[in-house]
Amino acid sequence: MSVLQTASSLIGKVKYSFGSSSITSAGGTGDCSSFTQYVFKQNGVSLPRTAEGQYKSAKGILVDRSKLQAGDLVFFKGTYKSGISHVGIYAGNGKFIHNSSSGGTKVSDLNSNYYKQHWAGAKRIIGANAGSLTANLDGVVKGLKGHVKYDYSHKNSFKTTDTDITVDCGGFVSYILQKLGVKITTTSLTGLLNSSEGVEVKNKNDLQAGDVIFYNDVGRKGLSHVNIYLGNGKVAESTRSANGFKITNLKGYYDKHIYKIKRFNINTDSLTDITDNISDGISNAGSGFLNIFKEIGANILVGVLIIVLICLAFYLLFKSFD
Repeated sequence: MSVLQTASSLIGKVKYSFGSSSITSAGGTGDCSSFTQYVFKQNGVSLPRTAEGQYKSAKGILVDRSKLQAGDLVFFKGTYKSGISHVGIYAGNGKFIHNSSSGGTKVSDLNSNYYKQHWAGAKRIIGANAGSLTANLDGVVKGLKGHVKYDYSHKNSFKTTDTDITVDCGGFVSYILQKLGVKITTTSLTGLLNSSEGVEVKNKNDLQAGDVIFYNDVGRKGLSHVNIYLGNGKVAESTRSANGFKITNLKGYYDKHIYKIKRFNINTDSLTDITDNISDGISNAGSGFLNIFKEIGANILVGVLIIVLICLAFYLLFKSFD
């Protein structure tokens, strides 16, 4: 499960009760902050109990509204008291999931006038699986085995539809990120490092699958190499010595040369599937009712015709006696 999956699985199931924190996978009761606390706890991170406490938590990185990614916490102020008073989880496509006093756990529009007026900020919680990048990482990386050549010229000219690629270390990581849906145009080592699309992970103990790791003094002085973390102490990379593709251990040589770590999450429309399913459910229900009414209408029509025919038969019968 991921933050987004856990949150979306509770839509329509959790009833709002101020101060309550009795939430389970089946639903229960809670308020806005006990909802987010529960969701993140299921994904490996313990958060403070209140919205204000979560906003001030050292576990998160403040992010600009324009850089929101699925799984980020979104905060609001002045909703029922001054200061930070409400929290939800961004789900992509301008929507967020929250436990609201008006309807329990539901999906709301972040760009509505009400939430625009009460906007306070957003935080990205390091150490939690937001669920927007890593789901297909293993498949993409393993699919590259035997299809990568190292690029001595550093041109990195490729399309994500290409099966065979010729890349350097930066191009290799960029290809994987783009294949996973990250909206990034740079293909160079320094471009990835300086890209505004990612956020820095300051503690290597917080590494997650999909994180991009930059190194100093690997093969040459200064910033010199980049690869992508696969989880379980493994990294994937393109190197000259491996003829383009290699999965190797992070610990040992590499972890001594780590310069920076960045996390690139998809600015996803993941909620589209959720809202589509909800819409489909409503639509199907409507169609069901329509079909029922059609069937009932058809049956009534047949019944009326039978009655008319019976009446006509009796009329003709009596007419014949006359």
